[in-house]
Amino acid sequence: MSEMSRHPTTTALLSRLQVFEPTRRPTFQERSIDTSWGKALVKGKLGQGQADLLELILYLAQESETGPNGRKQLLVDQYELRKGLGGSQEGSGEQLKNFLTDLQNAEVELSPNGRNATVGGKLIHAVVDSAKTIPALGRFTSAGQKLGVRPLKVVVLGDLLTELLQSDVKFYYDPHPIVGWNKGVAQAMVRHVKTHKAPPRGGWKLETLLDSVGAGQEKDASNRRRELKESKENLAGLGISISNSRVLLEKTPGFKG
Repeated sequence: MSEMSRHPTTTALLSRLQVFEPTRRPTFQERSIDTSWGKALVKGKLGQGQADLLELILYLAQESETGPNGRKQLLVDQYELRKGLGGSQEGSGEQLKNFLTDLQNAEVELSPNGRNATVGGKLIHAVVDSAKTIPALGRFTSAGQKLGVRPLKVVVLGDLLTELLQSDVKFYYDPHPIVGWNKGVAQAMVRHVKTHKAPPRGGWKLETLLDSVGAGQEKDASNRRRELKESKENLAGLGISISNSRVLLEKTPGFKG
């Protein structure tokens, strides 16, 4: 592995074309999405939990290289991914496995405005063992035996994500502050806001922002507003507030890239 420079956490089209549903409980489905930035076809089970993991993989990748087939390959530590998913506690290995499976199975096709070509394929192609290991300090087996090392994994990115990392607008930030929130609409809103260099004058209209993340359906509007209200403290920690149906952003240390 080589190319030690840090990877982007996400790209513009992943957020703006609503690849990930604004929920923590997605279902497997085929979605056809039409936005002001372009169109998308998504077949799979992709929500904000899966977005959490994908951003953690990109952010925490220790090394990377381009494989012989042109796909980007990232060296990752599964323990760090589980810890990231779990917030203050280590996340479940089963949750990590399920999210990885969802990311590998999903098929995505993006048709952004202003481009002649459609880009499509997988987000993650495969996850394979690496010959590299790192010291497993303070780690023990269920039988109480100390583990000397833990193996690393290689995440082989799919054709779609490899292409987006090469050609799309890229964004660099630490995803940990928003990983694991219990309200997916709040996560989706933050992720969308992060793809803008600055807020519009007077902030975003709340309804416009909900539409932009795929949460503007009239029948769900009251529930979405309630979820955002319940996420008030989390949003405030990132300098985001909602007042008079406007979403306002103040730059704070908690919202750094």
